[in-house]
Amino acid sequence: MSKLAGRNDACPCGSGKKYKKCCMEKDREVAAEARLRRVSETLEDLDQDDDLDELSNSVPDLIKEGRLEEAEKRCAELRRKYPDVGDWIWCTAEVLEARGNRKGAAEYFRKAADYAERNEGFDEKDIRDLRERARRLERPEST
Repeated sequence: MSKLAGRNDACPCGSGKKYKKCCMEKDREVAAEARLRRVSETLEDLDQDDDLDELSNSVPDLIKEGRLEEAEKRCAELRRKYPDVGDWIWCTAEVLEARGNRKGAAEYFRKAADYAERNEGFDEKDIRDLRERARRLERPEST
């Protein structure tokens, strides 16, 4: 957008015309396109958040239903689509635990705790719980 020019000021582009007869309309169109892009990006972000939530929330439901292969596929999809979001780590730990892979589940619960420590939005209790879950899974099973 041109430097703050009044309608009747000389156009900042140097044409010698008044701003309203030169670049004002073009600047308005550029500003409108920028607003439209921002709105579009915001809607895209909201769609991604919904998709992330839907994928994450589906994993525990699939585990409860015993559909572990599907849950595992959702974990892989989470990792592929949202590699920088820790949901796939927790979900993978849950699937491994449901499969009886205690060692693998413990490893992923530790990774989840590490992720939570490095990122905002997690409280100390959640981190302690993840680490305790990992320790519990590393202990030999009682017979």
